[in-house]
Formats: sequence, structure tokens, C-alpha cells
Amino acid sequence: MKNRRIFASVSGGIACYNASNPANITLDEITEHYGYSRVAFSSDKAYIPMGYYGVWVKSLN
Repeated sequence: MKNRRIFASVSGGIACYNASNPANITLDEITEHYGYSRVAFSSDKAYIPMGYYGVWVKSLN
């Protein structure tokens, strides 16, 4: 979890959940997964490798 976002590996992809309200966690976005399940963070972004397709950059704001 970073900046109230949770990243989880799901069947065929990676899901990003908004956890700003812990009593009501919601799905923010999901993307198909073409690479490794490693998430790297900067102060306000998450970077997820997508293999041949590049890198998914997700804002944490």
C-alpha cells in the first residue's frame, strides 16, 4: 500500500484499489499483466512493468 492505494495481482492482471476510506475500499483501475508483478514507487507514482508493452505508470494522487 502506498498513498492509500493497494496494488494486487489478480487473474491476468494487476488491480489498483483506492483505500482512502478503509471501510469502503473500491477498485480504482485494473490492467492486463504482461510482465513481472513488481511495483516500484516514487513519491506520487507507481511503476509496474508490462513486458514488451512498456511500463504502466499510475498516479497515486
